[in-house]
Amino acid sequence: MSGTGVSTTGIHIVALYEDTAAAEAAKAALVAAGLPAASIIVLDPSFADRPAEAEDGLWGMLKHGLVPDDHAHAYAEGVARGHALVMADVTEVETEVAVVTLRSAGPVDIDARASEWSEAGWDGTNGGQDYWLDAQAERDAAGSEGITGGGFMSGDYGSVGAPHDGRVDTNILRGFSPYAGKREDGVLLNEDPSVRIYQVG
Repeated sequence: MSGTGVSTTGIHIVALYEDTAAAEAAKAALVAAGLPAASIIVLDPSFADRPAEAEDGLWGMLKHGLVPDDHAHAYAEGVARGHALVMADVTEVETEVAVVTLRSAGPVDIDARASEWSEAGWDGTNGGQDYWLDAQAERDAAGSEGITGGGFMSGDYGSVGAPHDGRVDTNILRGFSPYAGKREDGVLLNEDPSVRIYQVG
């Protein structure tokens, strides 16, 4: 990450917790560790109740968070089953402390949990993806592409504030992404199924 200007890389850290209270406690621990609250979001079961095609719905928020589809299915299923997900947009410097903090808060092993669901009959997919993809195709057909200019980014995912303190103000609390128009999934950087690190750029 560069200390000034718009970052050319993005790092998102994702961890699933048993319930909303545990996820909110994990978020509070991240803030206490020095991460700005605006860079952290808790996706609780209320997101699963939003229209599946909505950009601020569960699938939209997972894609704003750079989560690849193969992982997004399990996370979406977890939230739909009453768990809650913490997503944090961090700088390279913040990554280690964020991972340690989230691990200390007792996250769920998503791979183990998904295996349990599969044994009980889950087919490994979450239906919200189809609705979101259909809506995304309609947005693409309408020519809504992300653009960058004037210190702000805008496009499919709304607009995002100018950078501050070496980070893009993603304001993911409002469902906006700094990668508007790119639609790139993050690349998994670690093998820990309880706290995953994704990077794009």
